[in-house]
Amino acid sequence: MIALAAEPRPPNVESHPRAAGAGAAQMRLRVQVTAEPPALVQVDGVAVGRTPLSSLSLSPGVHAFSFVSELLGEKLEAKLSVDGSERRRIHADFTSATPQVYLR
Repeated sequence: MIALAAEPRPPNVESHPRAAGAGAAQMRLRVQVTAEPPALVQVDGVAVGRTPLSSLSLSPGVHAFSFVSELLGEKLEAKLSVDGSERRRIHADFTSATPQVYLR
């Protein structure tokens, strides 16, 4: 498990991607979010839904992800650093001997 900073910040998360803008402030990155078994997901302290999330849109930068498996009663946390030029996948695996989050 990766520890998260306790300081909340306003999230910049959307459930649907925006059209690409000309400036860096408008750049968006689509992220696929999965978990086994399915889990509730928060990004930067804001609930964004239950996995799978196939097209979560994020601004460039570091985002704090939190996964909660209601089935297992476990929580996993990780930070994902993204830039506007790449697509990422984040997967929470609660089924392994040591549950962990994979970033790809």
